[in-house]
Amino acid sequence: MVFFVLSGFFIHLPYAKTLASGSVEWRLDVRGYAARRAHRILPTYFFALLVTLILDLAGHSLAPALYMSKTGISDLDAAFADKTYSRSMVAWALCLMPSTGFGSNGPLWSLGCEIAYYSAYPLWLAFRRKNRTIAYASVFIIGIAAEVLMRPNGITFTGSGVVKMLLRLYPCWIAGAALAEWLCTRERSISRAQPLPIVPISIGLVLYAANPPAAFIPVSTSLIGVGVVLAFATMPEPWMKQALFRFAEFIGQRSYTLYVCHYPMLVLITAVVIQELGARPSHGWPALFGMIGSCAFCLACFWLCERHFIHRKFRLETTQTLRVQSA
Repeated sequence: MVFFVLSGFFIHLPYAKTLASGSVEWRLDVRGYAARRAHRILPTYFFALLVTLILDLAGHSLAPALYMSKTGISDLDAAFADKTYSRSMVAWALCLMPSTGFGSNGPLWSLGCEIAYYSAYPLWLAFRRKNRTIAYASVFIIGIAAEVLMRPNGITFTGSGVVKMLLRLYPCWIAGAALAEWLCTRERSISRAQPLPIVPISIGLVLYAANPPAAFIPVSTSLIGVGVVLAFATMPEPWMKQALFRFAEFIGQRSYTLYVCHYPMLVLITAVVIQELGARPSHGWPALFGMIGSCAFCLACFWLCERHFIHRKFRLETTQTLRVQSA
């Protein structure tokens, strides 16, 4: 939920700043936007698919038990039972919709959602220009309807699981866009704003923990995500100069590669450890060294691929060309 709120926040932030400045004659260069998103996302995405395939082939050769769901550990075997390279899995991944991941790389499912939301953004932005209330409310209504109606005993059709996943999480992404506008329209610097992040976090957690009806889930998850992002967006500027935050910034700038490449390496390390021990480890050292090893591997992957596709500027066509900083 935090990931999607953060994504919607940064994608919409340049436009939120333009709207807050009072500019009314603006338009989105859809072709430029699409080219920019594709250039930023797709090379690292396909690189991650290649990395996953290579690591999984190595794992099948070195320590096949985990990959073949034959470790004898019931929960792990159940988790990896559907991680085979089926035609359906490969096809969905190549079509940028890895709804169940790709091979051992389960976390890739969220990239499919992200690409869908990027694709829908120009259309949503056109509605936002005509009527802000309807543009935001309609997304939440659709997300709630998907959560309520597309249940196991409700509406089903081919691909209904993928559609439900996209629709039920879309409110989180749009909530990030709403947060960007909320901060900008009050003529406050993000670093100087003083809202109370604890309020949306608390309300969202209470709703989420109370096992609410399905209709409340898109609302509660959006509130939690907005609260967390808001807490970081409004931190005092002196904190950013501390070593811990500088390290977090360093990692954050490389977080895309870390996210899309870390899991296959963790799976490979886990497979080798279980193969050598004959059982699940009973201490935390493999986890510690696995974390360090996978992070180091991902930093090398960042150097090989993503660093060549990082954008320093974002171009927005208006009555006069504006150039603003973008994430």
